[in-house]
Amino acid sequence: MDLKQDGIIKEFGISIYPEEFEIVKKYLSKIDCLQIPINIFDQRINKIKIIEEIKKHDVNICARSIF
Repeated sequence: MDLKQDGIIKEFGISIYPEEFEIVKKYLSKIDCLQIPINIFDQRINKIKIIEEIKKHDVNICARSIF
C-alpha cells in the first residue's frame, strides 16, 4: 500500500537527530520532509554538512527545537 499514490497523504516526512542521518541518507529520495533539531545553541547540523546533502535530494527541511 502506497499512501501517497492512494491519495491518503500528500507528503511523507521523518524526524531525526543529526547522529541518525547516515542511516536515513539512503532513503532521501522517498522522503518529502526531514525534521531536524536546530537553534542558536544546537548547530550540530551545520558541522556535519547535512543541509547540503538534503538539498541535493529536493527534500524540505523543517526545524524543531528552535527556541
